[in-house]
Amino acid sequence: MSARGRFPNLLGFMRRLERLGLLVVQSNLNLSAPDPKAGAPAPLTELKLTLSLYGKTTEPRQQAAAADPTPTEN
Repeated sequence: MSARGRFPNLLGFMRRLERLGLLVVQSNLNLSAPDPKAGAPAPLTELKLTLSLYGKTTEPRQQAAAADPTPTEN
């Protein structure tokens, strides 16, 4: 994933990710600061990272399969 913006906004984005009800694993985090001499009025920082999201199921798979009335063939 990559995002570009002002650093405080990117930091807020990362903090909101941490507050999700999911397990969020961040890896390969890379921040690229802009060249301050590039002449841009508000230089943007680029954030690149790999996200892995893990959630909880509401019921175990065996219970979900037992509750499903659809017959299955073995």
